[in-house]
Amino acid sequence: LSLIETHSNEGLQHVLIDTPGQIEAFTWSASGTIITDALASSIPTVILYIVDTPRCAENALTFSSNMLHACSILYKTRLPMIIVFNKSDVISADQPRSWMNDYLAFDQALVDESSFATSFARSMALALDEFYRHITSVEVSAMTGEGFTELLEAIDHARDEYNLHYKPILESRTKQREQEKSQQEQEQLSKFRSELDPSDRNQTEKTIRQNLSEKMRAATASENAPGAGQNESEESEEEKELLREFKKSFQLTSDSKQETKK
Repeated sequence: LSLIETHSNEGLQHVLIDTPGQIEAFTWSASGTIITDALASSIPTVILYIVDTPRCAENALTFSSNMLHACSILYKTRLPMIIVFNKSDVISADQPRSWMNDYLAFDQALVDESSFATSFARSMALALDEFYRHITSVEVSAMTGEGFTELLEAIDHARDEYNLHYKPILESRTKQREQEKSQQEQEQLSKFRSELDPSDRNQTEKTIRQNLSEKMRAATASENAPGAGQNESEESEEEKELLREFKKSFQLTSDSKQETKK
């Protein structure tokens, strides 16, 4: 974040961050959520879902699987998203983009398929209709750079969408988390104060005295054993020292509480 802020002051407009591994695994992992939230809470953030166009254009089921992943990530991150059809130098993205706009064309592409996945893809295509109507898609070529200008324009538009719709929601979620954190701190503080109650102190001191008594009785019973008396005496001295330290510590705590009340 510091690096991005430093370069943004120098006129940098866009920063592309490549997620490790597949974006699905990154988004649904704990680290992915932390990184995404950290970026989104500080600067305008847009999700780019990269699609392997040759694979999707040849298989409608693969296309449907990609769109389901994209939709789930959209609802997970609650951030603006752009579908980026890559490798446009190999094959055009006209076919998969037409499936996004025309359900009948997508259904026709599934005619030769006969499996449970096919029926599922058909039903999900209807459910994804709302997703298709509001999502932005572009096609680019990482090899030739074709379509990169259109991608930057789409990112700029998504940034405006972030500031208008998403930023207020993120600020509300951040405020809610801060309130929950403050409440937890208050509960922990109240618990700590209750543990310093004089009644608890008396009970603790009573327990230590009981332990001392048991040690002394054990020492008396085994005083004739070789070396036992010395060991038990040393242990008793340690227990006595513990009791003295406890009293001293509680006295300091009591003095601090008195100063706080004043």
